[in-house]
Amino acid sequence: MDERRVVCVVGPALGSGYVIGPRLVLASAHCTPGVGDEVAVQLPTHEPPGEFRAEVVWRGTPEKADDAALLYITDEAWAPVNGAPLRWGRLATHIPGVACESWGYPQMVQRTGSPELSWHPAGRLTAAPRAGGERYVMQVEGQPPEQLEDDASPWGGISGAALFCGDLLTGVLAVAPRGWRHGQLEAVPAHVLLADPEFRQVLQESGYGSVPRLEPVEWQHLTESAYTGPAKSPAALLRADRQVVTFHGRHELLQELDDWCAQVGFDARLITGPAGQGKTRLAYELTARLEAAGRTTLWLRSTADGGDIAALKDAMVPLLLVVDYAETRTEQLTHVWEAAARHDGREAFKVLLLARTAGDWWEDLQTSGLAQELLGATITTPLAALQPDPKQWAETYRQAVAAFAGHLPRVVGQERSDWRALASRLPAPAARPGLGHALTLQMLALADLLDAADPVIAGQSAAMLAPSVEDRLLAHECSYWQRSATAPGMPRLDSLKDVLAAVFLAGADDREQANALLCRVIGTADPDRINATRTWIAGLYPGSGELPFGSLQPDRLAEQHVGRRLQKNAALATTILPGATHAQLAQLVAVYARTTSHRTFQSLGTALTALCVSNPDVLANEAMQAIPQTENPQPLLAALHTIAESPDTSSELVEHLCASLPEISHRLAELSVQLTSRLVDHQRARVAADTAQLPDLASSLNNLANRLGDVGRHEDGLTAIEEAVSIRRTLAEARPDAFLPNLAMSLNNLAIRLGDLGRREDGLTAIEEAVAAYRTLAEARPDAFLPNLAMSLNNLAVQLGDLGQREDGLTAIEEAVRIRRTLAMSRPDVYGPKLEHSLQVMAWLKSRSGDSG
Repeated sequence: MDERRVVCVVGPALGSGYVIGPRLVLASAHCTPGVGDEVAVQLPTHEPPGEFRAEVVWRGTPEKADDAALLYITDEAWAPVNGAPLRWGRLATHIPGVACESWGYPQMVQRTGSPELSWHPAGRLTAAPRAGGERYVMQVEGQPPEQLEDDASPWGGISGAALFCGDLLTGVLAVAPRGWRHGQLEAVPAHVLLADPEFRQVLQESGYGSVPRLEPVEWQHLTESAYTGPAKSPAALLRADRQVVTFHGRHELLQELDDWCAQVGFDARLITGPAGQGKTRLAYELTARLEAAGRTTLWLRSTADGGDIAALKDAMVPLLLVVDYAETRTEQLTHVWEAAARHDGREAFKVLLLARTAGDWWEDLQTSGLAQELLGATITTPLAALQPDPKQWAETYRQAVAAFAGHLPRVVGQERSDWRALASRLPAPAARPGLGHALTLQMLALADLLDAADPVIAGQSAAMLAPSVEDRLLAHECSYWQRSATAPGMPRLDSLKDVLAAVFLAGADDREQANALLCRVIGTADPDRINATRTWIAGLYPGSGELPFGSLQPDRLAEQHVGRRLQKNAALATTILPGATHAQLAQLVAVYARTTSHRTFQSLGTALTALCVSNPDVLANEAMQAIPQTENPQPLLAALHTIAESPDTSSELVEHLCASLPEISHRLAELSVQLTSRLVDHQRARVAADTAQLPDLASSLNNLANRLGDVGRHEDGLTAIEEAVSIRRTLAEARPDAFLPNLAMSLNNLAIRLGDLGRREDGLTAIEEAVAAYRTLAEARPDAFLPNLAMSLNNLAVQLGDLGQREDGLTAIEEAVRIRRTLAMSRPDVYGPKLEHSLQVMAWLKSRSGDSG
């Protein structure tokens, strides 16, 4: 809590309050008069103490569920409190004893003749049902205060004090309930207030800014915090989380998503679309509607780890979890599925995924572990452009212009222009391609307004060859950069543009990484210069949580700036590489690839390919991880094919890349064959010098056979697996304990390859030998090999069914089902989907044999 925001409220009764906006105070309804009446707001702890006039602009019902009030300070002498915008929260689980604190002016600490004294109690918070609505109960730490001499409550005067859990404003203290020896305080939950449309309206009309999001208190460290303070540049008004332009369209989809969120239990949904299509804006509109209805939403922070995500299993309120850039966060999503599987299902647990494309990453995710069971009914919705009727473009444009004109006076540096007058003189744009895209139309409206206010900057962008609307906005953003770069020792503007492009490309997780990145790009280790530049960037684009800085939003603007700087200075990306972390390298490759997907920057694809080829040890693995996620994988695929072919590529790198290949990937299928073939060649050379390398060669041949099968090269795949079986049979004869498992695996794969070529009898021979080997192994070590025996029995049943030997097939699959049913009892997440598959094979065999029992 911020002591500077703690105030004393003098109305019909003495109370406390908390400054939540430039002139807005949150207080208690039963300590204030009616709407329109005046009260005094005091700052007793300030030097000198001050008292300021304020007006009640919203008031709930005293002593009831919404016992709170909003006061607007009208006194001209008031100086707004500076600081980070407040975050709001609510309890989302039934776990008791959440740490909390408050700060106010209770009677028990007051002294006659002295200024009002404040008290800062701490305690533990629990949700409690009450007649007429929910209340939060704060169990105060320490010895409870004594009753006052006049039989008054020692807590009198603290009503209206803000209640915080960590960084989240969670409620407003209302009353000290009787019967608890003054050891408890009750509070009005923040979510009760934000559910009131009039409360939300007054917040906005009183200069608070956008309506705050309600974050789950217990998971506040998991939440991607949005910056809700005043916009620092015009471009910030385009951020989806600011919701400056009224949302329109997509009514049916919104209603469908709302109904989906209301259903109990777990489900996931994927929404895809290119940058600026409206995915994030749609999700913010949905979460705003849900929060207004009292439901809980959480935008998952990109840095949240698996241990923290596991806590989501305790959700006891309807929850919508939103994961933006889902294609880059598959590891996090596996932890989300684990939490969802452990949730009791009594309330809704919904996961909304936002991604630019549903490619290999989505297919891989759906077939891994728990996802096989949880994501079976997941709907993927490609989000089309709004494409309103061209007759409506003019009206939609005017609405956007009016919205921006209303917000621009509150943007730093934009206070002087008469924005409403400028807006009234702007002509509607002529119909042309692209205006059906909501973000494009909004960017055009903002660019037209800014150009009208500053013709000089407008002329700078007009001088470019075919400037885009993004270029026009960046010209004004550059003016913002220049105005704010006033600290001594700052680099020149052109260098700062490269610095920002590097930040947008690579980012940084902490101050040390940020300083190292800036040092490389600026070309100096001068700490004063580096610190000044880092502070400047953080002021432009504040970071979320502990991040030292954020990025320019929306993505299309950041990618436009990156593209323009790379066109001018292709070596910029190379400058970032030395000392970069894996996370920075991954972000660099992903953002660079996304930039090349824009028509203006498709020529940069050649530069991206060259960058990866020139730095294979640093970027090859990151390029491979990015390919399933990006809209334009061709530059990265070209780089990896070149690296795989190059005689200069080390065997260690080839081996590392092979180990990093996903099991299945359509985009990487041909590259997988190329890399695995190259690894086989390396290992043949090693075997020629040392036969102890034979096991590694056999393993690579086994993998090569699978990769060849994936691309339809069945004859070549059979040749590779036959060689693997031959090597492993020889090894198993000499050392069965060590190599019989590997032989059984290759025999299973041999049966599959033979089946691909229609040689079912030969395939049956191979799978029967595999079953025999796994049965021997399972008898000696059941915990290790029973799963493999079940897998081979499943495959044997299929082979027998294909050959018309259905009774024998049923015998095999019944044994597989028995084994997998036992395994699923202890590990349902792993073996449940496999059991389901065996049951499907059994049903297929019974239907083929006419046995319906």
